[in-house]
Amino acid sequence: MTNGEEPPAPAPMRRIFHFHIFKNAGTTVNAVLEQNFGGLFSSFDGADPAGCLGGDEIAAHVASRPDAVAFTSHQAKPPLPFIEGSDFFSMIFIRHPVDRIGSIYHFEQRRSLDDPTSAKARELSLAEYVEWVLAEQPTRNFFNFQCLYCSSKRDYLRGEVNEEDFREAAARVVEMSVAGVVDRFDESMELCATTLRPYFPRMRFDAGSRNVSAGRQPSLAERLRAMAGEIGPVLFRRLSENNEFDLRLYEFTKNLLASRRASGSRAW
Repeated sequence: MTNGEEPPAPAPMRRIFHFHIFKNAGTTVNAVLEQNFGGLFSSFDGADPAGCLGGDEIAAHVASRPDAVAFTSHQAKPPLPFIEGSDFFSMIFIRHPVDRIGSIYHFEQRRSLDDPTSAKARELSLAEYVEWVLAEQPTRNFFNFQCLYCSSKRDYLRGEVNEEDFREAAARVVEMSVAGVVDRFDESMELCATTLRPYFPRMRFDAGSRNVSAGRQPSLAERLRAMAGEIGPVLFRRLSENNEFDLRLYEFTKNLLASRRASGSRAW
């Protein structure tokens, strides 16, 4: 440089962050990221299984992996903090909450953990499990969890949800570079490709489905119909009523996905 001018700052590093909501196709999304980035893909959570990670914790982990291109976490809560030298693409997937609860039940049945939700899933029928969940409320994981996850509330496993939380969650979803929907997974990954390929031209998006319960019906409508038949209309209605805000967030995200695909736009 001449005349004492400062050299130009280096271009920020393009990176990807996947907010992994439990039982929202996150294992498949992570497989895509790991397939593409290998050792430059970093998955992290805190020591407390019921904890959550805010901006400071996210920034600290990113700083500890200056080489990593893609990150994922179950416990990291949006929004991402500003991290100097990094430009992040953020991703999240939202799921129909009643379908999500059915998936949790089948997943917990396969696990051999001693925690109450796993033990009860192995012990009880789906209808009995839903009755137990509604009566005991062992965790907020079954009640508007996705809104809690996207809100600013730290205790997202025990907190209550209100209209303000829903509006905040919807705003966080809009801020995502890619806001996908589990039962629109292929369409969501098409939008993901549209968003990421200009910056990551060698990325592939064909990891195949992962962590899917055997025997579950392929379409959302079939799964909900089967679940309603198994637990009965009263319990199905109660589950829906107890997930009012998550149902709204699901519909909101589904409409956002359709709008972005139709316009070819993205949040980035």
